Amino acid sequence: MIRTRLSITFAALVFLAIAQGLFTLWATRSAAQHAERSVVATSMLNHYLELGANKQRLKVWFAQSALAGDAAEDTKTVLLEKMSRSLGELQKLAPRDAALNRENGGSEYAAIQLLGHNFSVLKASVEAGGFPVGSGDQSNAWKKLISIFDRSDGRDMRSVLEEAVVRQRATSDLAKTKLADALARMRTASLMLAFFSVALGVFAVVYFVKRMHQPFDALVQATTAIAQGNYEYRGREGAADEFGKVARQLNTAAIQLEAARVQSQSVRQGLDDAIAAKTADVTRSHEALLRIDSRRRQFFAEVSHELRTPVTVIRGEAEIALRGAQRDAQDYRASLSRIVDATADLSRRVEDLLHLANSDAEHYPLKLQPTPLSVVIKAALSQTAAVAANRNIAITQVNQVITPEVENVVIHADKDRLQQALTIVLDNAVRYSESPGQVSVGVSVDAAVGTVSIRVTDQGIGLTEGESQGAFERHFRGDRAREMRPDGAGLGLSIAQAIISAHCGEIDLRNNHPAQQGSSVDANNSCGACATLTLPLMQADAASQVAQRDIQAGALA
Repeated sequence: MIRTRLSITFAALVFLAIAQGLFTLWATRSAAQHAERSVVATSMLNHYLELGANKQRLKVWFAQSALAGDAAEDTKTVLLEKMSRSLGELQKLAPRDAALNRENGGSEYAAIQLLGHNFSVLKASVEAGGFPVGSGDQSNAWKKLISIFDRSDGRDMRSVLEEAVVRQRATSDLAKTKLADALARMRTASLMLAFFSVALGVFAVVYFVKRMHQPFDALVQATTAIAQGNYEYRGREGAADEFGKVARQLNTAAIQLEAARVQSQSVRQGLDDAIAAKTADVTRSHEALLRIDSRRRQFFAEVSHELRTPVTVIRGEAEIALRGAQRDAQDYRASLSRIVDATADLSRRVEDLLHLANSDAEHYPLKLQPTPLSVVIKAALSQTAAVAANRNIAITQVNQVITPEVENVVIHADKDRLQQALTIVLDNAVRYSESPGQVSVGVSVDAAVGTVSIRVTDQGIGLTEGESQGAFERHFRGDRAREMRPDGAGLGLSIAQAIISAHCGEIDLRNNHPAQQGSSVDANNSCGACATLTLPLMQADAASQVAQRDIQAGALA
């Protein structure tokens, strides 16, 4: 229907375009032929006129030569060359003129031949030389020479030349007239064909736009509704043309898409539920694996750190016992006693680690009980003494630390854990001190506040700016610490802080640089560090305090 009408309309437009093109081609070729005829006739006319004019100039030159004898030879040569060139051009144009003007082609050949013969005779006579002025029979000589200009083979060359000029002028005028007529016809025909083409095009556009406007709108609405997911939309199917067929196809597709969507939603819901359940299972498994892996890495790191200090103490005591001159039995007994203490501490560490590995607990249990502070300090100093001696580090003696005031201090603590925290602090002070060096230990009791403070001061590498807070983070190590001891794990201070916090205490670490005593030395160029462990004292109402601490100190952070 519409497709057939469109085909007919396009065929008509194509036919008009082809007709216009063919007519334009024919008219263009005709106009080009007339234009060429006019150009050839005009060129031959100009050459005839130029030949006649030069011939007259040559005649004047002869007259001047005959009468006055002072004519220039160069003028004769130039005039002969121009006449020869004009005849040559006429001979070249004659074949094209004969092809374009078949009715008078023979006349041009004959005229050009006569003119050429006349020029040959005239040129020979001129180049033979003139006659001297004052000779006897000048009148007859003049007439003879003049006859060479005007007559040839019994014909008057002036009439031949004039007829040729008239003929070419008429041919040029006729060609121009025919060219103008051809252009006018071409313009008229082109305008008519263009008018018919435009009229047909406008009619076709108006007709088809009006005819297809509503069906197109209906199709656009239907496709838009289906594209937006409205598969219940139905287009108008009443038309019998192509638009009606497309509407029926769209309605069928919408029905099928609606059925497919319902089925897809059902399948997708099932998949979503299955994926959600599997994702939850995978997430739980992943989180469990992460916790296990974290505990594993933490366990191995703490194993290495927990066992390092007792092993170092045992090795240090053994090296001291074996080094040097012969010692008495009392010294060996003291060294072996310290080795036994370190071995017992090592055994406790191993038991704690095994308990932690075989259970689901993430922290060490605490056994809080009233504990003399002096016992903890003596044990920690005894363990650290061997390590300090091997590194040539002087450490404060027990009798200098345990004053009568400190001897009577009792705290609520887990002796082994608190000893472990203090040993870690002392071990760090020894390990990061330059040899030879000194580590000072001091204890101060503040009865008014109810706290006791243990200060460990070294003369080692100290802390750079910003490292005081980060030093208690797991696996944190400062730049200077990494340079001095690349094998460290960065766990000691974090374990010590966890133990002190479980005892409701605090641990503080800062530089021990000269600026604290009024010097102007930069903090980054420190002369060691000072670690302060602050713990609460055992009060009279021990029962309430013990209950409160048992709740807060159930596990190490």
